[in-house]
Amino acid sequence: MRTKHSLLIFLSALLLFGFSSVYEIVSQVSTPILPFSQVQPGMKGIGKTVVRGTTIEDFFIEVIDVIEGPQLLNSFILIKAAGKAIEESGGIAQGMSGSPVFVDGKLIGAISMAAAWAVPQDALALVTPIESMLELLREGQALSTAVPSGTIPVRSRSGRIRELRFVTELPAPADLANQVQTLFARKAQNLIFVSGLRARGFALLTAGPKRDDVLALQPTTELPLPISLEQTSRFRLGNEGLTFLETGVAGSRWQATRDLKPGSALAVLLAKGDVTLTSIGTVTYVEGNKLLAFGHPFLLKGPSQYFLTGAFIYTTFRTLQIPFKYGAPDAVVLGTIREDRAQGIAGVLGAEPDQVALKIRVRDRDRRSEKGFSIDLVEMADLLPSLVLSATTNALDLALNRVSGGTVKASYTVRLVKNGTPLSIIRRDIFFEWQDVALAPSLQLAQIIANVAFNPFQRVDLKEIIVDLEFTEEPKVSEIVGLETEKEVYKPGEEVKFKVILRPFRGAAFTQEGSLRLPEELEGETLTLRAAGGREEERRSVTSIEELVKAISESKTNGHITVEAGSVTLGVPQVEWFVKGKASKKIKIQRG
Repeated sequence: MRTKHSLLIFLSALLLFGFSSVYEIVSQVSTPILPFSQVQPGMKGIGKTVVRGTTIEDFFIEVIDVIEGPQLLNSFILIKAAGKAIEESGGIAQGMSGSPVFVDGKLIGAISMAAAWAVPQDALALVTPIESMLELLREGQALSTAVPSGTIPVRSRSGRIRELRFVTELPAPADLANQVQTLFARKAQNLIFVSGLRARGFALLTAGPKRDDVLALQPTTELPLPISLEQTSRFRLGNEGLTFLETGVAGSRWQATRDLKPGSALAVLLAKGDVTLTSIGTVTYVEGNKLLAFGHPFLLKGPSQYFLTGAFIYTTFRTLQIPFKYGAPDAVVLGTIREDRAQGIAGVLGAEPDQVALKIRVRDRDRRSEKGFSIDLVEMADLLPSLVLSATTNALDLALNRVSGGTVKASYTVRLVKNGTPLSIIRRDIFFEWQDVALAPSLQLAQIIANVAFNPFQRVDLKEIIVDLEFTEEPKVSEIVGLETEKEVYKPGEEVKFKVILRPFRGAAFTQEGSLRLPEELEGETLTLRAAGGREEERRSVTSIEELVKAISESKTNGHITVEAGSVTLGVPQVEWFVKGKASKKIKIQRG
């Protein structure tokens, strides 16, 4: 019967994914489970993990105690681990999270945290019970994102442990002597390998832009949208549970295992391509095309859309603080991580996550060079603004190979889908800064993405962001120094032809011509015409996603010239010059 069932699944895989993707469908045999209630101190078994390459290695475990918290989410199994794999790893290493633990061939849970106790033991770890993790696979289940923290009272089956304390660093053995009834657990620290980012891009991703920089750029960068530039700048990836490691390794030079099993190394990605953000862990459980891993949260985002691939482990570094596996993701996306909760992550194989294609082209007009970047980003609203800001600024820094003042002409095309209907934001702008111009266009793009992703009207699917940036060190900045009209006297309702006089930096003055019609109702004998450069504009009130798309596309640019005559306003858009300054002209009004 089982053979027939497996054959049907195999044939279905061929139809759904094609012959070349059969490796994505894993074994359909469920792993036997040993319930948490039956786990007892003194039980012995094995754990499984990858220390190097893709080979799953066994290590020995012994159950030291069983920790019963106020609820299953706060309950753990305390084990001691030993064997060659543990010795090579230098203890419980980052990347071992999710390593399955078996007693008599039955799965009891996943290694989730290193631990320390006054009773001397080597390589202590907490195991998240598999029953707690299995809740992530139950559709319709109400799932918590609360993570155990601080100090919680517990009951251990040995009677020797009374409280569980979560800490960022495990205490030294000498500090444990007087705390026999307290078990210490090192809070889960997810190590994210970052490739493709220079120092500034890395800092923007992890800490966000500096507030002073945002305030300085606000007048020339912020669009009049519901989510402000300052609010956009608060999005960042860094938090207490993350550690970042810059690396030049974007992907594995060797193929990782694509038939994921309990103990296999897996990679979870937020970005792939010219910028890669990867966290490595271990598969705990596989059932059909679903899997569980980590035994603790990744970013604790709840419903998620992360890339899932196999991982190749180059080595495991034995550091004085926290040993960690050093590896890289496979080139082929195997599936999607869809749940990111306190007790672990859950994924589905055979379907890629919702993603946004970010394509950036930077042209250096002075050096006559051009460089392109292609990055696939997870489509998650609270991650996209910081990912886009970091990647776009980084693209400018890499392409120019310097931090420079100058002028950037920016063109953005953002493609999205609303209920199957495609919509496009198309915007052009110009930016100028004396010392460093790279951050301004990137911040404005991040604000655009934040407003689309968090629009209050309805969910839309972001599909593609195309960015074209043209740079020159030449200060393409002009100041309005005068406003002239064709004549001095006009009648109400008459057309006024005008010239705005602009003086570029170290250049000869030139004019921008236009015309507007005066209002029919005018009071007084004179009227003052005013011309102003730049983006001075009140924040817009929008009532639909279509209005938001229009507001972003049509908001004033830094090259915009506005001419006002009473209640009549005329915009003269252009992006060849960054325009500043104001001028006015008084005309006489002829009655009758």
